[in-house]
Amino acid sequence: MTTHPHDDARPPAPGDEGRPVGAHYRAFETLGSGAMGEVRRGVSDTGEPVAVKLLHPSLARMSGLVSRFVNERNVLIGLSGPNLVRVRDLVVDGPTLAIVMDLVDGGDLRAHLEGPGTLAPAEAAGLVGGVLRGLETVHAAGVVHRDIKPENVLLDRSDKDTPPVPKVADFGVSKITAGLSTGQTSVIGTPVYMAPELLDHDPTPASDLYAVGIMLYELLCGVPPFASGNPLTLMRQHAESVPGRPPGVPDVLWELVAGLLAKDPEARPAPAGAVAARLEGMARALAGVPAAARLAAAPLSESSTILTTPAVARPPSVAPRPAPAAPASRTRRTGLIAAGAVAVLLLVGGGTAVALNGGGDDPGGRPVAVESASPEPSPSPSPSAAASPSPS
Repeated sequence: MTTHPHDDARPPAPGDEGRPVGAHYRAFETLGSGAMGEVRRGVSDTGEPVAVKLLHPSLARMSGLVSRFVNERNVLIGLSGPNLVRVRDLVVDGPTLAIVMDLVDGGDLRAHLEGPGTLAPAEAAGLVGGVLRGLETVHAAGVVHRDIKPENVLLDRSDKDTPPVPKVADFGVSKITAGLSTGQTSVIGTPVYMAPELLDHDPTPASDLYAVGIMLYELLCGVPPFASGNPLTLMRQHAESVPGRPPGVPDVLWELVAGLLAKDPEARPAPAGAVAARLEGMARALAGVPAAARLAAAPLSESSTILTTPAVARPPSVAPRPAPAAPASRTRRTGLIAAGAVAVLLLVGGGTAVALNGGGDDPGGRPVAVESASPEPSPSPSPSAAASPSPS
């Protein structure tokens, strides 16, 4: 989502009946909006505050989406944990498709960063460690988020005596829309945070970990490692460019960030729970280290492009593999971008706008669906016993 300004859970204004959503919910004012739809403050028929995500009408017209709602309902409602925005219900109400979630009132990580510009290493490590704990739960259920970014991390500030608790949001949309496209391979995400392999491979947990690395980089220095007004240029940077090290980032934290941003998915630290444990330890060890100054732009690296796969640190007892030449998939990836064989689909307003060889002023922070010529992905497996969504 573009924004999550959940600053309070005020009751509806007198006389505001809201919009009915199914038989058990009503939706009121908009709290945030994005490519996939809008989030509204809502209330259940028992009076409990909720957040209601109304999916964009263009998504509702995609073949197979309603059946995907039915198939994935039990999986999504079954996901819960202290670092997840819990999905309570999935609603099919005529042409309306909605995801009902917990209402989190503390704003999002983007808003939290905007004030100071950067976060102290300990705070950044603690918050991102919480995000990874949420992803640990999601990945264990076979779900890949596909759109990790500060806007999709909400902060629970209900306990005034403790730091805010990060909660991962929007994993429901990614699960439901995975594999649904216009006939080509569809890669849904936000270009600033998209892993390079997504141009020609299905998303995996390693893709989420790459996005976590981009986000952690941004929290530490105020800017992402790669930036461009052209989404295609951004994807080329993800595939080829080496991120520069920001000044003021402690060695132990930079080593982890650099590992998460490895071009080779298999070279990234994993799984999410193990990376979370490392960051939790750093949060304690780095207490008192001041935040770095906010940068105007990410620093250049000593090497402008990746020519070979970087060596991965291994225990002394394990012989390192020789660094191979750039994988064929990366060469193919670069060729696709260079040839302009990527279409960027922006889900907006009344339909889908298609931009080929994009330019324009989009900073790369807007969610998009990128379609490439790679083969159709296998559909995600459905639960063995599907339940029907809430009745209208």
